[in-house]
Amino acid sequence: MYSSLRKVKFVLDEFFRPFFLFLNNLGFKPIHLTLLSFLFGLLGAFYFNSNRVYGIVLLFFWFLFDVGDGMLARATKTESKFGVWIDFFVDRIILVLILYRYYEFTHAVLPVAAGLFLVLVLTLGEILRK
Repeated sequence: MYSSLRKVKFVLDEFFRPFFLFLNNLGFKPIHLTLLSFLFGLLGAFYFNSNRVYGIVLLFFWFLFDVGDGMLARATKTESKFGVWIDFFVDRIILVLILYRYYEFTHAVLPVAAGLFLVLVLTLGEILRK
């Protein structure tokens, strides 16, 4: 599973590299992109039920900046343990919020429980991998 995710990450890194290096030239650092991903994720989760189009667009930007922070840190050789930790933490918060908002909208327990279980498994896998 991780090898497939690494391939996707590599493709995304190469595709978005020019954009994120442009942001770096403007003064953006990986932590700024992490904070932007958190902001877009919160807004996307908030709008997910009330305005599906806004929610999807905002969640796209959450995903884009979530991918971008790690890519920029690797490209500029500014990776840090704090950056990895805060990115990990932000990702989990947003995923749980999205699942919560989905539950509010549908009251479907099984998909939300499966999603929470998947978040837990991915979190444990990431922790144990290190």
